[in-house]
Formats: sequence, C-alpha cells, structure tokens
Amino acid sequence: ETIDQVERPPALQHVPGAYAVYISGESMRPMHCPGDLRFVHPHKPYRTGDSVIVQTSNGDGDIFGYIKIFEKQSGEWLICKQLNPESEYKFKLDHVVDVHRVLTTGELFNK
Repeated sequence: ETIDQVERPPALQHVPGAYAVYISGESMRPMHCPGDLRFVHPHKPYRTGDSVIVQTSNGDGDIFGYIKIFEKQSGEWLICKQLNPESEYKFKLDHVVDVHRVLTTGELFNK
C-alpha cells in the first residue's frame, strides 16, 4: 500500500512499475536498516548476491514483501540469505509471486 511519494532517481525516471520501499525489521541489518528507503526496478534481472524484494502470497490474495539477498533457485525453492541473524531463507516457488531487484546507489544515479 502507498504510504508516501518520493521523486524518482535518474535510473528509474522512465521505468514503468518502479517503486520504493521503507525497510522494517532487523533481518537485513546492517545492509538495510529499519526506516531506510530502497528503490526497486521490477524489470531488471537479478543475480546471485543482489538484494531483492521477494513478493509472496499465502493463497488468499494477500501479498507479502521480503527484502533478502538472492542466492539461487533450486528445485521448488527460491533460496536467499538474510543477515541478522545470518541464515539461509527459503521461499517455496509456488508461493512466490515475483522477485524484483533493489538498485544500488551507483545504479540509481547511473554511475
């Protein structure tokens, strides 16, 4: 749900569906801390080691978003990493709605 409006950085000026998220929770500290603003490119491919937003559904129409570090896809699992506490975090693929790449500061400003 929309809670604020922010100006788009240069790299997202003409990207349909681009969005930003405020981080909540401690699971990705110190890379992504509570209250941090992160910008997401929904069409840019993600690679191992990239921060991503994993969108999941529990089947009743609700969508949940998680920020994690993408590791790999294996069988029926999307495997990610969280930092605090450091651990593997698995998403069952049939619950994953989409995966979007979180851009770095350099990418946001075309550097």
